[in-house]
Amino acid sequence: MNIDKQISQIKSSLTGCNEEWIMERRAVALPIEELGLDVSPHMLICVSIDVGIVSTEILPPDAPDSEALSWALGCMLSPMEGKPRRPKSILLSGGGLEALRPALAQTGVQVRINSESHPILDEAVSMMEQGISEGGVPPYLIEPDMDPETAADFFQAAAEFYKLKPWRYFEFEIPMKVVLKLKRPEIYWAVVMGVEEQQFGLSLFCSAADMVDIFETSSLAEAGAIVQKTNSCGFTFDNVDEIGRLAESEYQTNGWVLAAKSAYPSAIVFDPSDPEGPRMPNKKELEDLIAVTRAMTRFCKAYRKEIEEAGDEIELVEDTFTVPVLGRQIEVFIEFPAPEFLENDIE
Repeated sequence: MNIDKQISQIKSSLTGCNEEWIMERRAVALPIEELGLDVSPHMLICVSIDVGIVSTEILPPDAPDSEALSWALGCMLSPMEGKPRRPKSILLSGGGLEALRPALAQTGVQVRINSESHPILDEAVSMMEQGISEGGVPPYLIEPDMDPETAADFFQAAAEFYKLKPWRYFEFEIPMKVVLKLKRPEIYWAVVMGVEEQQFGLSLFCSAADMVDIFETSSLAEAGAIVQKTNSCGFTFDNVDEIGRLAESEYQTNGWVLAAKSAYPSAIVFDPSDPEGPRMPNKKELEDLIAVTRAMTRFCKAYRKEIEEAGDEIELVEDTFTVPVLGRQIEVFIEFPAPEFLENDIE
């Protein structure tokens, strides 16, 4: 968005709040190979003293001030945490963002400068550097449109799914067809991953053909390679000792529910059109995952006997469930097994 338009939008549409924000640009010790950079990158970070991290962004060290300014204005228009808002004041610390002061002042925000790095940002950046360097899973709020409430609802749905342990009912991973009855219906082919006591999670495929291709493979390695090329999403359960400090701090700070120490739900999206590969789900994708997860939990409770007895003579079971998602009620239709699974007679 044009800088002048961002400033105009902030002045005309955003209400002020009493928060004090700190913004800084600094070099960070992140794995440059994974970021596709030849030299150590810079991080832009904005923290609200009252709320926590507002927004972060990684950029090349030679990125111009105009990119940093667009990001800084975007912190007000599209923050990672909370609603769009204009803080009472912004402190530009560390000396890397001093050129932004005149433009930020045009928004009506009090802007101060301190050439020293702020200790609050030292701690936040240190956690990010260590979390990424040590590996682990990405934090949910890294997605620009994600919010803590949506993530919290997903963690609750995943905890209910884990407590039921539906993989115990399946001798084989048999797919189901799932339809979210929205204004524009969403269709998925769902697979409960895991058998007996080996829990894995839930996969949703956007294409019946992709689902069939997975089941026609002869090896796990081949199936994994196909999944990488599908349009799909899902989650697996990880032990909190293995998710990394950044993800661990995020779920603990926000008070998100886990069913057990081994039940951290790690969500992922595969999108063949995305050159950067697998990524975290956005808000809409996670909402769909919440709806399907809750409906699958209720389906497995209601039809445990039919699932356990499914064999050579599989009979089609259909039902519709109304499940809550962020205060809304969504109808979800489920067919077991997926008709395409039966039509292809997959062994």
